[in-house]
Amino acid sequence: MLPLSPKPWSELTFGCADLGDTRRTKRLVKVAAELSAHTGNSLSSSCEGYTALVTGAYRLIENEAVKPEAIAEAGFQATAKIARQSRLLLALEDTTTLGYKHAVRSELGDLGGPEGSKTRGFHVHSVFLVDADTERSIGLIDQERWVREDVQRGKKNQRRQLPYEGKESFKWQRASENTEQRMGGKMPDIISVCDREADIYEYMHYKLDNRQRFVVRATQNRILVDGELLLFDSLAQTEVLGKYTIVVPQKGGRKKRKATLQVKRKKMTIQAPQRPGGRPEPVTMNIVSAEEIGNDSEDRLHWVLLTTEDIETFEDCRSIIRFYELRWRIEEFHKAWKSGAGVERLRLQSPDNIERLAVILMFVAVRLMQIREALMLPNDRQHKDRKMLPNDRQHKDRKLWSEKTLANEVVSDDEWQVLWLTYEKKALPDKPPTVTWLLQTIARLGGWGDSKHTGQPGWLVVWEGWAKLQDRVKTWQIARQFSAGEM
Repeated sequence: MLPLSPKPWSELTFGCADLGDTRRTKRLVKVAAELSAHTGNSLSSSCEGYTALVTGAYRLIENEAVKPEAIAEAGFQATAKIARQSRLLLALEDTTTLGYKHAVRSELGDLGGPEGSKTRGFHVHSVFLVDADTERSIGLIDQERWVREDVQRGKKNQRRQLPYEGKESFKWQRASENTEQRMGGKMPDIISVCDREADIYEYMHYKLDNRQRFVVRATQNRILVDGELLLFDSLAQTEVLGKYTIVVPQKGGRKKRKATLQVKRKKMTIQAPQRPGGRPEPVTMNIVSAEEIGNDSEDRLHWVLLTTEDIETFEDCRSIIRFYELRWRIEEFHKAWKSGAGVERLRLQSPDNIERLAVILMFVAVRLMQIREALMLPNDRQHKDRKMLPNDRQHKDRKLWSEKTLANEVVSDDEWQVLWLTYEKKALPDKPPTVTWLLQTIARLGGWGDSKHTGQPGWLVVWEGWAKLQDRVKTWQIARQFSAGEM
């Protein structure tokens, strides 16, 4: 089924927030519910013109005693509670920026890019948990936000001389420390999945020392302890373990295509880089390579992954590659936060006020993702096109939706029936339609016309269609109550 409706969802997410006063917590729950029910709308618009509600919402957002960290911690703890039910978790990590151009920009930080840019804002590092078996999004378990000072621009070489703990790159280790603090004894069941920015010797040394699991895409052709070849060169000479074919989806100007990947793997000991205090000890880890063959274009796939996971069999390596493929989910979260929840459309006049509301909206964005996922995941996973991975075989008792899943397993009867009567304009069927029909019809309600003939609607039309459907269901339920004499 889809995530909880806005009110119970908000209570579950923020009901235990420690804001120093239970009245503030109750107001937070109310404000978050309204923002979730009116996704992408402004704070005042979400309150539907109720003066008391608008006043209370702004009083909460402008209250200096309400710390953004306290709001966020409530959401992280709610995520941790749900995540402990999963056998294996992926902690997907990435960094993004939140940019603003209105009056408050003078109090925000440099985002890089062209000097003199009018856009300023926050840098943000997020950690997003996904169930590795079902591939369903669990939620945020950590996030760090900071403002970069202008004096740091153009001083990259000077920053390199800072101690590791004083660099921005320490964010990767700090995120792992925070995740372990919240997840406790569940940490051995969590695999951090990171892009090339996390290819940092100190970070991986920390993970290995603390027996934490990871998959990190390599960016540096590192020196090996044994042999004359560097990492990439040694891997290139390694025997191919196997091949398989995946479907690369259409995205932007890229056409949908099938790609054949050849897989290699090797265990290597990497020489530590020279540091001001000397050269640390080497680190040993497993390396997996997935390289597209028969394609010489610029968008050719080639991933070299550093990992703690077993690489004994071809299936082991395929699982590791799949974990990395799922890293796009953290980018989708950032997209949902910005485009869906509208965090960059905020026009509050204080950085602190923006941050308080941004924290609430980041959990609203998670709920948006889960709604979209419930409708689109069967198609995204393409079960009929991919062989069952080891985790699927071991946990085949877990319910995995397919294109033939019935709509009433995903949404309520009221929701699919209102949609049916709106678009099919005929009597309700004896058997509910499929989830594929549900997805496409909700998208039609949001303005989708399948102009690309893919059968796959985008995020925004699904969200907009879902919001419109909720309004129609509410009207339907009120009309039914009137006809039954309940009002």
